[in-house]
Amino acid sequence: MFKLAKKQTFTHEVKVRTPVDGGYRDEAFKAKFDMITIEERGTFDISKAEGTGAFLKRVVIGLEEVVDESNKPVPYSDELRDQLINLPHTRQALAAAYFEAVANDPKAGN
Repeated sequence: MFKLAKKQTFTHEVKVRTPVDGGYRDEAFKAKFDMITIEERGTFDISKAEGTGAFLKRVVIGLEEVVDESNKPVPYSDELRDQLINLPHTRQALAAAYFEAVANDPKAGN
């Protein structure tokens, strides 16, 4: 049986490869996403930085397992979301996690 919900949200792990001297450090956090329709998805031009940022601001509605430099948990806020969207490696990881979840293909985008 398929349940058609007016609003559908989901939480998935976001895998991040953080650049470090001479290589990468694999890290992860959880993001809560608001699934949007194909029609709404089409209003964002994710081939451009502004469009990708606007898209992620629309679909990312929660973050978990993010800590600061002292390993203290950082609670979700729009400011935290925007900080992660503004970093290239976490931006890419957030977009990949969303598209992998809804289309089983991180490059799908549609």
